[in-house]
This record gives sequence, C-alpha cells and structure tokens, in this order.
Amino acid sequence: MTRRSDSFLPDGPASAIAAGALLCAALSAAACGWAAAYSSRAGYWAAFIFWILFFVLTALASRRWLASLLIRAREANWLPLAGLIVLSLGTSLYRLSAIPYSVHGDEGMVGLAARRLLHGGAETFFSSSWYFLPQFFFSIPAMSMALFGDSLFGLRLSAAVTGALSVVPVYLLARRWWSEWPALAACVLMVSNPWFQFLSRFGGQYVQAAFFTVWLLWLWEENRERPSMAARAWAGAWMGLAMQSYQACHLLPLLWIASALGLAAARRNAYELAANVLIPLVFMIACLGPLMAHDWMKNGKMEFLFSRADSVSLFSQSGWNRMKDEYGAERGAAAILMNQAERAWLAPLAFLDRSGQYGARTPMLGWLAGVPFVLGAAAALTRGRGARGLAAFLWLAAILTAGGALTIDDPFYPRLAGGAGLLFLTIAGGFAALERFSGARIRAARWLIAAMTLAATVMQLHAFFYGYARRDAPLMVHYPQTRLAYWIAAQPAGTSVFVIAGPHGSFQSGTVRFLAPDARGRDVASAAEIPMPPGPAAAIVDPTRKSELPALLDRFPDAKVDLHRNPRGDLLFYSVELK
Repeated sequence: MTRRSDSFLPDGPASAIAAGALLCAALSAAACGWAAAYSSRAGYWAAFIFWILFFVLTALASRRWLASLLIRAREANWLPLAGLIVLSLGTSLYRLSAIPYSVHGDEGMVGLAARRLLHGGAETFFSSSWYFLPQFFFSIPAMSMALFGDSLFGLRLSAAVTGALSVVPVYLLARRWWSEWPALAACVLMVSNPWFQFLSRFGGQYVQAAFFTVWLLWLWEENRERPSMAARAWAGAWMGLAMQSYQACHLLPLLWIASALGLAAARRNAYELAANVLIPLVFMIACLGPLMAHDWMKNGKMEFLFSRADSVSLFSQSGWNRMKDEYGAERGAAAILMNQAERAWLAPLAFLDRSGQYGARTPMLGWLAGVPFVLGAAAALTRGRGARGLAAFLWLAAILTAGGALTIDDPFYPRLAGGAGLLFLTIAGGFAALERFSGARIRAARWLIAAMTLAATVMQLHAFFYGYARRDAPLMVHYPQTRLAYWIAAQPAGTSVFVIAGPHGSFQSGTVRFLAPDARGRDVASAAEIPMPPGPAAAIVDPTRKSELPALLDRFPDAKVDLHRNPRGDLLFYSVELK
C-alpha cells in the first residue's frame, strides 16, 4: 500500500490549493502574453501578481511538508552552521569593493542591467535583458543595490550573500550523509577557497549557479528519502527560477531527470519515476510560463533558452571552427573531444581558468584540498550505486562535461560555477572516508582532518588575498579598463572626457558606464575628432593609439600628459588634460 506521502497528488484541500497554484501560473502566462501583444502595463502587473500567487498557493498546499522541515530544524544544532555563515560573510565582505580590483565588463553590464531594473527601465519583469538573461537574474543584485547603495559594493554584496547561502545545503547534505566533522571541515575549505571567494565577490552573479545547484540537490535528497508531492513541486518551481538565472543552470532539469531515472532503475518503480519527473516538470513550466509567453509573443522564440549556448557550444558551427583553429585542422573530432574532456575533468586539480573574468594562476583546488577530493571521488565511485555522495559527484562530472568539455575555451571556470558546492561535498566524502578507514582511531582521524583543514585554509586565504588580489589581478585584461573608469569618475563635475579607444579602453565599456555613470564624453577615432570643448576637458589615449599623441598635442599645445602604469610597470593608458 502506498504511503500518503508517496501519493502522486495530495488528497483533500491541499490538492485543490495545488490546482489553484497551477491555475494562477496559467493566468500569469496568459496575462503576460496578452500584455506583450498589446503593450499593456496593466497586463504585466496582473501577470506578476498571479505569478506571486502561484508561489503563495504552492506554499499553502505544501504547508504540512514545510512544517515537518521546521520541526526537524528545531531539533538540530544550528550553531556550527551559523558560524559558517558568519565566516563566509566575513571573508567575503573584507575589502569587497577592492578585491578583486578589476571590474570586468560583464560585471559592469550586470550592474547596469540591475540599475535599469531598479529604476523602472525594464519593460516587464518577465523579459530578457543583457545577453538574453531574464530579468529575474538581475533582480537579485537590484535588490541588494536598492538596500545597500547603487554602487559596486551594493552589486557585489548580493554575490556575497548568495555565496553564504550556498554553504548551507553543502553543510546540511554532508552532515546528513556522513557526520559533523566532515561537514564542518569541507565547508570551512569551501568558504576559504579562492575560486569560491571570487564567486562570492564577483558582481557578475556566477555564484547563482552554485546556489541553485546545491539547493536543488538538497531537494533531491529530501525527496529521495521522504518522497512527497510537496518536495517534487518545490523542486519544479526551484528549477523554474534557476532557468531564469545564469545560463549554466539550464543543465539542472536534465540532472534531475537523470537522477530520477537512476533512482527508478535502482528501486524498479515506474510509478515513482513518473511522479519524480512529471510533477517537477509541470511546476517548472508553470514558473517559467510568463517569461515563455512574453518571449514567444515578442520574438517568436524563447531566446533565453538558446541564444548564449549557441555561441559557446562545440555543436555550433562557430564553436567547432574555434576548436579546429585551436587544435589544428589535422586533429580529428575524437582527439579534440578527448583533449577537451581531459581539461574539463581535471580542472579541479590541474588546469587553470581560461576566462578573462577570474584568470587566477591556480586550479580550483590546491593540493592539500585535492587529497580529500580524490578520496571522496574514489569512495563515491567504488562503494556502488547507493553510495552517499554519489549523486553530488555525478552531478559535478556532468557539469564539468557540459560546461567544460562541450564548450569553447575549456576550462572556462564561470561556466563551471554550478559545481562549486559539489566539489566540497565530494571533499566531505573524502574526510568521511578517512574517518571510516581509521576504525577505532577515529579521534586521531579527526585531528588529522582538523590539521589538514587548518593548513589548507591558511594556504587558500593566502593564495586569494595575496597571490590573486596582489599578483594576478593587476595583470588581468580588464585592469586597465578599471583604472580608466576610476580616473574618469574622479574628474571634476562637468568635465568632458574623450577616449581614443583601443583594446584596453573604451568609454562605452560596461566597466566605465557602471563605475562612472555621471561622466560626460565619448569614444573618438582620432585626435582630429576631439572638439574644442567649452569647459574642462580631458582625453584618454590607449597605448596602441600612441601615434595620436603628437596630433593631440599640436591641437592643444598646453595639454598636460600623464602616464598610468600597473604595479609591474606596464603602461595602461595616457591621460591628457586639455587646455
């Protein structure tokens, strides 16, 4: 006889409330589609209200499940987790606006899109913005900027809070699967890890992928242990939100379905497979409905699903051509894919990031953190289908494959951000294996875990705050752009700034537009295009356009030229005070 919690749909009032939630989602999609067709602001507001009601009614329909979670939460010891959250926020907030110093153009564009949403510049909440990313993605930094200031600090603070909240499911899952010691040790390593520190500080919001991934895995584990319609419904709604976040999250529905297939094969239960797949998919589509309706009515296609992936995937013609150029036309497809897989799967231990956003000269994990990672991976793979932590490792492998091996510029760490929490769940499994192998000497094993954690934490914090912040960051490709933006922002009010642009500087870059929003000026092709300004004026000359300096000084003979260099002494740009 099937338990009540296993039923495909709940009985009684909860079933009616759940149906009402789905009806609200359908009304939201219909209102949004109608508003998109007739440019009705009232229709968009109706769509938003129905969308919020969808979540409210879903919560009411699952109130017994939520109450059971609350009861179990009251019985747990939350002091270690509170300490981890404080530690995560403390390390992330330290010099948040200054580390990393470089403000990548993507970070600036996210800030601009959040600013536009904050000030009512978006057509509707259910539309796409920069890089075809849905407005929901930008709403998270927009809320932070509304509360803590329209600034780089406000933008980055949203990433710091999201990063701290990503530690919570890692701790909960590791404690559930193993014990307190492995959970604490892995989370301390996670908080101090340079890659995770970057994610928790970068306003480009890649950390949202880690956040949605680890919380979805927690929902999966909750549903696996205590099957319920509520857990499945919330997993679907969660995936609907994730699909509106960073595009690396588009893999999550596939991970959920693959996990459901594996569980059904293990338990030989087709009924459970149907429940684990259909209910989440229905609630995911319900959550996505307004965005899908808007995209379809406005553009005739759902751009948020495919546009960015098309430009970086190996399966696109442009992506494959990039691979042929990188590896050589004589290399076959199998050899290229094997090389891509090697880079992606060993990215946690050996291969460095190739993105311009992070670009540290260290892999995701140092060697001391890499030891328990390898132990955890081995334990997950050798202990069989029911091994604790196997789902986390398999999800990580899928993310490394889809976001690394099957995309250009492998390994491009930002596309692997969804695996950040899964890395440390695997490390927790490695620490648990040490406890298990120690037998009766568990106290000695725990002292060893504590010593490894302390040593690795010190090394990781030094690697980030000294190695990355002081050594790597000044050499990043967007460091000159950031210095240029701060210089423009520091000019007296009313100063017109003309940029003879090049690869290192442009007035139109996201970096300059976000950090110097009130600046006046524009890019010019040559010194001859700079007008005789009626008030104070200045010019920026990119080093690659140095040949324009004599013509500029001929036009403005009293101009004052300054050179700006990075800490290594490399020339960044020329600034010219026009007189």
